Amino acid sequence: AAQYQQAPLSETNGMVKLTWFERYAHPPQSFSRIVQSWDTAIKTANKHDATACLTFGEYQGKSYLLDVKVMRYEYPDLKRMVYALAEQWQSNVILIEDKASGQQLLQDLRRESALPVIAVKSCQDKITRFSAVTAMIEAGRVVLPEQAAWLADFEAEVLGFPAASHDDQVDALSYYLDWLRSSRRTRPTIRTI
Repeated sequence: AAQYQQAPLSETNGMVKLTWFERYAHPPQSFSRIVQSWDTAIKTANKHDATACLTFGEYQGKSYLLDVKVMRYEYPDLKRMVYALAEQWQSNVILIEDKASGQQLLQDLRRESALPVIAVKSCQDKITRFSAVTAMIEAGRVVLPEQAAWLADFEAEVLGFPAASHDDQVDALSYYLDWLRSSRRTRPTIRTI
């Protein structure tokens, strides 16, 4: 990226460092759960944000990023893509941002299918939301592949945030990690003797 596209990745300006991500050459054979996190967009022009879908496989307390799709689709094609990726990965959980086109998508998928969709919403701004989950990345909980066609774009966006021109993949990552953190919190119980 630095030599050919004149777009070097800064190791110090972003909110995360590349060294915080663990790497895998081959993913585990099976996962306890497959989770997809969607950050949806409304418009399809290149100047607007895109839709991003991140697919994670969870194994022994770590989240393996298996696939990233960044797309600019009108709503009918976007809905078809949700079905296609859910079938491809046999998703156990599908997180969809509960605003803009995500609201309609959630309504349609709940009415028309048995897909395991969960609405995710945040009252915080993007920077606050991402900074709240960066410790999970630093702790080595997010594992990236050593090689993938989408990897360079994903790294550039995450390492460049909040100064990068797009933040769709960062939003999908934040939604997933925030949901994961919230779902793992245990409720207080009364101990019986």
